[in-house]
Amino acid sequence: MKVRPFREADAATVARLVTGSVRGQWTSRPEQFRVSSDPQRRRLVAENGGEVVAAVHASPFGAGAPDALRLDFAGEGAAFSPLYLALLADLPPGFSRLLGVTREDWPEQMRFFAAAGFRNAWQSWGAHLDLTTFDFERFRALEHLTKRRNVFLASGASAKH
Repeated sequence: MKVRPFREADAATVARLVTGSVRGQWTSRPEQFRVSSDPQRRRLVAENGGEVVAAVHASPFGAGAPDALRLDFAGEGAAFSPLYLALLADLPPGFSRLLGVTREDWPEQMRFFAAAGFRNAWQSWGAHLDLTTFDFERFRALEHLTKRRNVFLASGASAKH
């Protein structure tokens, strides 16, 4: 396995790996992946047999944790440790924490973070509702409870307040 910096030519492969790693929850496009001159960002790829099989991106987490770098892994989990070690050898200065963001149903990231000693410091829950098939009528009998809180249940056809 060879770890190296991301190149523009890797963009389509990395986009495919990232889309796959999030189970198609969203689609990444090659134009989203560019070589960055930002000294606070790192993007590395792992090659196996000359083929890019995984990637890691480290970037400032943001205002909620200005001292932290966010780690995003994609691709084959077996490549995450070599990517992580290469990243640790070249961390940008000024950060005191690394934060990995994943979901518990993305096992390759969960296994890596657990093996690398990360702890679950914060958890949120996401939910998805297909509004094209949702039947608001099932909840019409409960509408009186929501009106007291200025919450209204409505479909596009019956949107009345």
